[in-house]
Amino acid sequence: MTMSDEPDFEMEVVRNDELDSAGSDSNSETPSHRGEGEADDSDSIAADSDSREQGGEMGRSGRSSGEDDGNQEVFGLGRVPDDWKIRSLPKVAVIEMGSSPPSATYNEEGEGLPFYQGNADFGHMKPKVSTWCSDPVKTADRDDVLISIRAPVGDLNIADEHCCIGRGLAALRPNGVNGLYLYYGLAQRSRWLARLASGSTFKSVSSADLEKVDLPVPPLPEQRKIASVLYAVDQAIQKTEAIIEQAQRVSRGLIEKLTMWGIGHSEFKKIDVTPKFLDVEVPRKWEKVSYAEVTENITYGFTNPMPESDYGRWRITAKDIREGKIHYDEAGKTTEEAYRERLTGKSRPEVGNVLVTKDGTLGRVGVVDRQGICINQSVASIRPKKEKITSEYLALTIKSPLVKKLIKSHNPQTTIGHIKISELAEWEFPLPPVEEQNEIVRIVDSVREKIQNERNKKQRLQRLKKGLMQDLLTGEVRTADRAIEVLEEVQAHG
Repeated sequence: MTMSDEPDFEMEVVRNDELDSAGSDSNSETPSHRGEGEADDSDSIAADSDSREQGGEMGRSGRSSGEDDGNQEVFGLGRVPDDWKIRSLPKVAVIEMGSSPPSATYNEEGEGLPFYQGNADFGHMKPKVSTWCSDPVKTADRDDVLISIRAPVGDLNIADEHCCIGRGLAALRPNGVNGLYLYYGLAQRSRWLARLASGSTFKSVSSADLEKVDLPVPPLPEQRKIASVLYAVDQAIQKTEAIIEQAQRVSRGLIEKLTMWGIGHSEFKKIDVTPKFLDVEVPRKWEKVSYAEVTENITYGFTNPMPESDYGRWRITAKDIREGKIHYDEAGKTTEEAYRERLTGKSRPEVGNVLVTKDGTLGRVGVVDRQGICINQSVASIRPKKEKITSEYLALTIKSPLVKKLIKSHNPQTTIGHIKISELAEWEFPLPPVEEQNEIVRIVDSVREKIQNERNKKQRLQRLKKGLMQDLLTGEVRTADRAIEVLEEVQAHG
């Protein structure tokens, strides 16, 4: 099978799947329940799913009678093929609830087993170890499915080695099913599982809740094919994430180098910048300036709550600014009347103003590119003097290591950060001529464009995976009669 629409995502067509007869036991494969008119081209699996941008919405809470093999209805998923079984989770996995060992047994020196306390330790399919436990209470084996049983309930990973699990996790040891199929099957049911969570402060599920989960279980050869398709997409997503991370490191390195040393300079001078008197070396032709000197005004948005509306003017808060831009599509709106009558100019930034998050996560920036928006008090608005500094370069200075140090020096060991605009106005930084500013921005933007392209690719892959999960894990699209390569990684999981 080949999914050529997605770069770096390819699976081979194999004419005779040697695993089709392996491990099938009494569950023999039958032709697709979608009818004899279905195309036998495995590429159509992706085509059938590509148009689906959302998986099926989970239905009512509860469970089907998984004890009755004649019942082919799974709550939240609908009917499944007649040759599939419906099994409760205890029938396809051994459930091991986690338990927190004494804190004295925790360490960061690698003594004992890797210790995973909850979904904060999860990575892409596999957990990331930062803590070890010398005297574990509950453990998971390699290839066990790890599930978060405390908020957020339902997140999943796969253990890549013997490990200790805390009370925020449970380990599910596959029993008679392919481990990766179990992983994807549970991922399809995670939203339903989250609805079982109880507790007013910290949502959680118990072992009894896990036992209520029913899964559709196709014959083993079909499990492997389904898992192979989904695993191939996951590998493409992981590869894309690695490219994004590398490009982000390059971007940070460029910003550090170019905002301090510029382009092609051979003569440098030392300057100290206030208020912390940091010594830095910069090109001789550059100036030392404060933000007050190169801006027309620095202010922040409204403090009183504004009415919410489905229509009207964009209401930008700190959460809407990230990745170097303003995410208007995720922002709320306020009424036209409130925008005109209740706000002053300081809450209505102009095109070209630089917005900076000043509360919570500090120093995220975006340049205003449209009229008619407003900001709240968590966002600072900076109007540059165009003859001195461009909007784009001003935003870049906020992301520079020098200004990050200044932000950190004003927020030592605090949980909730804050930037005072009166202090920001006094911060000093080295400033190149406008022509060099434009060239620096162009270089950094070329890397940012690559990052954005890869993010878009990742989103497309995630949509593809979501559609495939809905189609394949419900039997809406069958793999039983399709020549799909079973990946070695999938075969290793049973």
